[in-house]
Amino acid sequence: MRIHHFFIISVLLFTPHLGCSISKAGAEQLIGESRTTVSNETGTSKIDSLLDNKLLDDAFVGIKVVNLTKNETIYEKNSNKLFRPASNMKLITTGAAIELLPADFLFKTELITDGDIVDSILYGNLYLKSYGDPLLQTGDLDSLINYLITKNIKRIEGNLIGDVSYFDDNYWGKGWMWDDEPEPFAAFITPLTINGNSVKIFVSPGAKIGETVKVRIEPATEYVLIINSGITSAINDTAIEKLSVSRNRKERNNVITVSGYIPLYSKEKEFTVSVWKPEYFTLQLFRNKLEQSNIKIEGRVLIDTISRGKPVAAFRRPIDSVLTEINKNSNNLATENLLKTLSAKISKTRGNSEASISLVNKFLSSIEIDTNKIVIADGSGVSRYNLLSPNAVVKLLSYYHRNQKHNRFYSTLSIAGVDGTLKNRFQTGNVKNNFRGKTGTHSDALSLSGYLRNSNNDTLAFSIFFNNVLPDLNTKLKDYRDIQDAIVEVLAK
Repeated sequence: MRIHHFFIISVLLFTPHLGCSISKAGAEQLIGESRTTVSNETGTSKIDSLLDNKLLDDAFVGIKVVNLTKNETIYEKNSNKLFRPASNMKLITTGAAIELLPADFLFKTELITDGDIVDSILYGNLYLKSYGDPLLQTGDLDSLINYLITKNIKRIEGNLIGDVSYFDDNYWGKGWMWDDEPEPFAAFITPLTINGNSVKIFVSPGAKIGETVKVRIEPATEYVLIINSGITSAINDTAIEKLSVSRNRKERNNVITVSGYIPLYSKEKEFTVSVWKPEYFTLQLFRNKLEQSNIKIEGRVLIDTISRGKPVAAFRRPIDSVLTEINKNSNNLATENLLKTLSAKISKTRGNSEASISLVNKFLSSIEIDTNKIVIADGSGVSRYNLLSPNAVVKLLSYYHRNQKHNRFYSTLSIAGVDGTLKNRFQTGNVKNNFRGKTGTHSDALSLSGYLRNSNNDTLAFSIFFNNVLPDLNTKLKDYRDIQDAIVEVLAK
């Protein structure tokens, strides 16, 4: 598809050689450098000045700002060009979900059995089937186990079986980087999710220099094996290997290695690592919970599809809690599960990204976003294949501004200086508590979009994309964020 786009651009650029003419204004539009200023000339010049920064010399910048109250475009630069949106893609996914799924939609995790209970013994298998709840935690399993306790079940003469048939078996997003594993932001996708499909590893120094470091894991589990070669070092020894905690992605197992050094008297350090085959991890934690409740399972832990049986208990989570987690805290796994849920619920098929993206595109087309001029590869924005324009994002924001579902969408966004990924930004000034938005970060891309009220109490919708930024030893991503934040500060005045 991207080759097709480049071909069209090539034809447009070479049209003058075929005897046609393009005005200067038209040429500027083609290369996307035009700016539209309807009001606040001073503000526009200030934005231009902020963008005239040597940090952005090699970057690609796109901005669109619209005054929704007055229906005026205030500023735009490369607004129709395509950028890697990073987590601003979540605005598209959650926006589509609010439109396509009912407001009372519930993510469900069921406990199902195909046997009978006789004298405190369940003669049959016990199934755990989840319908994509991405926020399931270990503690949520208690409500399912309580059913077994109330029935006075002491033993299960069968297997503990996980049913993951609600989604397809593609556990990795299209265009995700292979070396993102085992980072928790790229956890494996499954409908039977728990604890973000990750474990937390806590490392603290030993009692004296040269001793092995202390390691603990949450939740406590035998599903992962810890190999600890970490050493307690002298204080402030900068010449030694830094502490490292990771899982070996090549071996496709759950062996987590702790290596390197931690200084004596250092505070405990926390690491989060994704687990391989998280559906089995969920089942293992459930089995541990059963044993803690004095319920013994005689059989094995398996993955299979339920052929018969009846639901006996369920845990349910409202969709709005998932939407809020996605947009405020930028939860990638939750977004991918939400995306697959669209096709599972609407198309009545095994939830899969391709079918769900088709549904998202239909929604976007209905609000006049040209889906031939964007690329959606996943739901979360982790993929480097995604391409969005600032104009497309602002169209989505504009749609929900005038839509009866505006409050649901608006309430999921981070509040500047207050919560989510915007909690530590805009701590002072006119923007704090006055901007609702979504951030996005790749190693070489930053995005920021949302709603803002200016000094005239007008509502603005804007989208800012920086691509091809080059952080190094002297320049951090924060330096680029500071430019974006300064632009928002200008808009608020």
